[in-house]
Amino acid sequence: MPEGPTIRMILTVQYLRAIAAIGVVLSHLAFKSALVGADLFDGARIGAAGVDVFFVISGFVMAMIHGRTAHGFGPALEFWKKRVIRIVPMYWFVTTAALVLYLFNPALVNSNSGPTSLWRSYTLIPTLHHSDVQFLIGPGWTLSFELFFYMIFTLMFLIRGRSTGLLVASGLLTALACGSLSGVATTYLLTSPLLIEFAFGIAVFAWFERGGGRLPLLPGALCLAAAVAGFAMLDPVHDFVFDVRWWRVGIPAALLVIGALALEPWLSARPSRLWRKIGDSSYSLYLTHIFVVGAASRGFALMGFKRHGAAFEVGYWLLTLVVAIAAGYVAYRCIERPLTQWAARMWLRGRHPESEGRAVEPANA
Repeated sequence: MPEGPTIRMILTVQYLRAIAAIGVVLSHLAFKSALVGADLFDGARIGAAGVDVFFVISGFVMAMIHGRTAHGFGPALEFWKKRVIRIVPMYWFVTTAALVLYLFNPALVNSNSGPTSLWRSYTLIPTLHHSDVQFLIGPGWTLSFELFFYMIFTLMFLIRGRSTGLLVASGLLTALACGSLSGVATTYLLTSPLLIEFAFGIAVFAWFERGGGRLPLLPGALCLAAAVAGFAMLDPVHDFVFDVRWWRVGIPAALLVIGALALEPWLSARPSRLWRKIGDSSYSLYLTHIFVVGAASRGFALMGFKRHGAAFEVGYWLLTLVVAIAAGYVAYRCIERPLTQWAARMWLRGRHPESEGRAVEPANA
């Protein structure tokens, strides 16, 4: 297989992670602001599509790692360890912080959702079918999908032939999703239609790899325009139901990734430190922003800020967005990165999981 650019060199992956994470923050900000003030950010609810962008990117990145890693039982185990280390330590830390709040006052956690399950929160094991049972950290549901995808993808390292492994992974993901789509075996996670979005990412990588690590500009620009149009037409109420989300949101997400990758040569010549840093800290941002947005919502209601009018309200929530991004970066530098490095020393004998490229994390819808 020809050697293409490493994951670290693909700036558009980092930029997309930043954009997707900010989109998710905006979607939650729109929900919270509507509860305590005027519904001024209704259009931002489509930011929940950031989850779908993350899933597509995850399929792309895991396919790239698959193509640049030795195969066999040892590499498969190593791959799984690195994925767990990238996700679990920081998630457990934030979940424990939420548990402290929950024990102090349960109303501070998932106050607008269903009952909270503590053991499911730490194991990331969801209910078999759709239910209103929640994790302590709302974004945890997407991590359940990520880990399930990683479990499936780990098996691909046991298959000889890199192209064969990717074909099998895509076929298996699609076949599982058809269980729910056909009504034969409907489950929340194991046969969810959203699994197809990971297959979209694998397909994007196959095109990217065939092009020698780049995508043609004109088709990419057309895909980008189609993605923007697709997102603009989304209905936040009906289009995010799992049965249709995989194509109504997943296809525009895949087109966005294609369009962004086509711009990689131009963007890599004009790198942005800001977007790169937000991309680096996107996992911490997506886990911690719920605390910032939740605190801002309670503060807005307690201080009676609604009486100051729409202009004040817009400024307040935009400031909340900036604070959430800054808090996410601080959490990345002070908590996530040290925790990940410590876990790598304990479990990987000092090899950092980013040595093969960062796993791309999802964000909650």
